[in-house]
Amino acid sequence: MCAKDKVPELIQAPAIMERYKAYLEYAGRPIYLEYVTRPSFELKLKRRI
Repeated sequence: MCAKDKVPELIQAPAIMERYKAYLEYAGRPIYLEYVTRPSFELKLKRRI
């Protein structure tokens, strides 16, 4: 298991987890994330730009 596979075990904040997943999914085009964190985390939009 490489270091980047261990990172999700350490991340507790849902917003940070989504950003890390986007980092792993990067395929030459940025991924746009729109989310709110209060009162609870909600992912509103995720798309490639």
